[in-house]
Amino acid sequence: MRKNQKHKKMNKLKKHYILWIGLLLVSLMRSIPQTYAYMTDLEMSGHNNFVSSSLDVELTSFQSQTTPTTLTYPSGLDTVRLFTVADKGLVPSTYDLSFQFDGGNINLCDGLVVTLNDISGVAYSGPLSGATVSASLLGNGADLHLYVAEISLDSSLANTYEGEHCAFSYVVTTWQDPYYQSGGWTDTEVLIDRVDVALVPPEVPTGLTILDHNGVDVGCGGVTDNRLITVDWDDSTAPDIDHYDYQNKTSVTIAKPVVSERTGSIADQDGLYKYRVRAVDTHGTSSAWTAWCEVTLDRSLIISSGDVIINEVMWMGSDVSTSDEWIELKNTSTHPIDLSGFVIVNAGTAGNSITLPTGAMMGVGGYYLISNYAESSASSALAVTPDFVSTGISLLNTGGQLTLRDSVGSSIDQTPLASWPAGTLSTEYHSMERTDVPGDGTVSINWYSCTDARCNDTTYWDIEGDNFGTPGGANY
Repeated sequence: MRKNQKHKKMNKLKKHYILWIGLLLVSLMRSIPQTYAYMTDLEMSGHNNFVSSSLDVELTSFQSQTTPTTLTYPSGLDTVRLFTVADKGLVPSTYDLSFQFDGGNINLCDGLVVTLNDISGVAYSGPLSGATVSASLLGNGADLHLYVAEISLDSSLANTYEGEHCAFSYVVTTWQDPYYQSGGWTDTEVLIDRVDVALVPPEVPTGLTILDHNGVDVGCGGVTDNRLITVDWDDSTAPDIDHYDYQNKTSVTIAKPVVSERTGSIADQDGLYKYRVRAVDTHGTSSAWTAWCEVTLDRSLIISSGDVIINEVMWMGSDVSTSDEWIELKNTSTHPIDLSGFVIVNAGTAGNSITLPTGAMMGVGGYYLISNYAESSASSALAVTPDFVSTGISLLNTGGQLTLRDSVGSSIDQTPLASWPAGTLSTEYHSMERTDVPGDGTVSINWYSCTDARCNDTTYWDIEGDNFGTPGGANY
């Protein structure tokens, strides 16, 4: 009886043990983490080894980013990066190298051009966003493909994308042969990159010049007799111009005009003044300064009526040609006079005017001779060299009032109305000269005919013929 009870008790314990062991196995199975299988695996079965070949590619670069990282206008709009695609696996494969947009201005990415060079030459050239290259790896664990990526931005787009960036990646996706782009095992590698575009400074303004109070361009280095001037320059071609910085000789920005000129008054003191400008765009980026443009204020040069006179007129021509006509001016002031732009009204054909050229100067007490012909011309009897030759002189023998005006149109001197008050045309040709005290040029008594023997001298004429006058010299 006791033996049977003991046997029953043992059977009950065995059942409990089996239950505990089962629960423990279930618990252990639930605690085992998820297991992954990889292409490279080593399994052991007794004394046998099983090896599965691998697919493994590396995309690397010794540069952390393309160099230079920022494109700079105008000469630094190119950047370069070297990278390699390395075969680290043991199976033949084929890969695609492509572009992936990561951030920034996608239009800039579209505007960037890349040339991908490999050992055989250009593998791809075109928009960065469309870059794609396909190549094969041998699967020997040592195959290496080197790429040189040259990225550039057209200079015409630099202003459009200034201050923007393009963040992107080179992506290499590899398929195990023969499953290229169709399935099977793959390996994807990513190489991040970024291109920035620097702010583009506007071009340096051009055409800087100075206009006097009458709007006459005296240029840089000119002289004016009036404090009121306009500093003028060409409009900027920058599409995002905001304003100009304007400085005087103190190098202090005294104005920020939004138009390409500034009118103002020079200080109330004769002397040298200078000005310069630079362009500033909406980003606050400035161009370099222009060179200084200088002007001299000299109010002793103010030309008054009578400072320059019409001193002598050969209205009848000479014994060589009736068109051998000339007009002589004289400086009666105490300072040199710039005759640039001076006009003699009614001195030309059909009453047209004769305008004196830029740079025409006359010293104190000096003379300025305007002739129809050069002294070397066969049509000229002159033995002196004219200061200005203008074939447009045409003086009527019946007379006609001549008016001398300065460059701004002010009347400086005149001859009488109607017929010529002096000068003769007969068998001899005598010029019309001004009296020593010039007086009012419109009054006839202030003129006389040159009849002195010295007027016929070879100082003035090729020969002592029938011509009388003192061109380029004092009156007699």
